[in-house]
Amino acid sequence: MKQLKSMLIPLQNIEILLPYSTVSEVIASQSISSIQDMPSWILGRIHWRQQEVFLISYEAALQADSVNQDTAEKKILVIKALGNDADFQFIALLIDGMPNLVNVSSDNLTDAADNEALNPLISRRVCVNSREAVIPNIEEIELNVKKSLQ
Repeated sequence: MKQLKSMLIPLQNIEILLPYSTVSEVIASQSISSIQDMPSWILGRIHWRQQEVFLISYEAALQADSVNQDTAEKKILVIKALGNDADFQFIALLIDGMPNLVNVSSDNLTDAADNEALNPLISRRVCVNSREAVIPNIEEIELNVKKSLQ
């Protein structure tokens, strides 16, 4: 049975599942450069490896209730952007703890019951080893960040 090495990443109220190959680095919270006139889910930019990367709150983008966007005790997950834009190669997500490595296969991955009428920022809701998780739609996140810049 073929397995895909993945990361189960804790946010405040949900967990997200990403292929390990999309994860660049987990870093400690750091100073954030704010950006004027941006949606509240775009927290600003961070400096990472000699480049500026947008930091977002995925849960706030999903318009989740009671999401604490205080960055002091949180980690930052830098992931590879999926588009072919040389000026937009990475996105940073605010996360609530250290990701867990998990091998995903058809044996331990099932669709969650509520995969209808999903938010466009969600590709799928799944269960991995009996833990519910969301697979983010990275392309849609990129598109929304780019739209906010116009």
